[in-house]
Parts: sequence; structure tokens; C-alpha cells
Amino acid sequence: EWLPDNRSAILVSDFRDASVLAEYVTLLNANDDEYDRYLAFKRRGDGVVDNAKLAAAMRARRWGVRDEDSASPRGNFVEHFECHVCERLHEGAPARRVASAEHYGCPRPGRLVPDADASDTMWQSMYDQSRVEARAWRRLVERNVVYSSQEYYDLVSDMAVEASAVIVAIVLSL
Repeated sequence: EWLPDNRSAILVSDFRDASVLAEYVTLLNANDDEYDRYLAFKRRGDGVVDNAKLAAAMRARRWGVRDEDSASPRGNFVEHFECHVCERLHEGAPARRVASAEHYGCPRPGRLVPDADASDTMWQSMYDQSRVEARAWRRLVERNVVYSSQEYYDLVSDMAVEASAVIVAIVLSL
């Protein structure tokens, strides 16, 4: 119900089973004109969205997508979307929330292609970096003191070096 138009995606639920879906994908692969109908909404270049529900939601939001200028009435995506998320989180929220491992105990992501070269380790690296940053935030918050962004980045850097040293020690002990 949130697609730009009726031909912007192949919906698996529209097919009786995987074999019927495979036949359709094979047909699209053999017929460029039919396949291009799925890309037509992108190629029009007019930004028109045929789905009335999606178009209304896009008009109502306070952030833009291509608006690089944060002074724009619709604002820059990152800054204004982050504000939107924060506001939604705090609407009717209790005064204090405590996160647990249930919230943030995600396992480290695996490799997308097990036997591929190291180029597919981006998610693992991002996960590892985020864990170091989260531990740094926690340490600073638990100290209950004012700190600068430089102090935060220095702590993240120190903690990343410590984590790397632990990994090296473990590997060397094997």
C-alpha cells in the first residue's frame, strides 16, 4: 500500500507459489518492454506518485529528500527526519525508559556471501563501531559530567584501540 504505483515492484504475495513467481520473472527477463513498465515511474522524472496514500504522506511530512539546504521549508532529510523520529518517540512517552539487552542485544551480522572477499564486511564493521560508540556513551553518561564532542571522540578512539588489542590477544592465544 506504500508503493509509488501499481507497477513499481513485484509482490511475492501476488503469486500462488514460487514456481509461478519464477515463471513471471523469467518472462520479464525475456521481455524488456514489460520489465521497463516496472521502472516507468522512476524514468518519468516528474516526481509524481500515483499512490494517493503515499503522495499525501509525502506532502504532509516536514522533511525533504533532495533538499540539501537545511533552511528549506521542508528541511534536510537527516536533520528534520531525526527531529521527527525523536518527537514521535516522546509523544506520550513515560519520563524514563530503560533499554535492556532485549532491545539492543542484536547478534553481530554474518557475511552476506560466506566465501567472498573482505569487501562484504561493511555491516560487521559498522556493527563493531556502533558497539564501541555505545559503550563510550554509556561510560560518559554514567560519569554524569559534561563532556565535549572531542572528549567523546577521543574516548571512542581509545576504546576502539583497546577492543582491537583484545582481539589480537585472543587470536595470538589460539
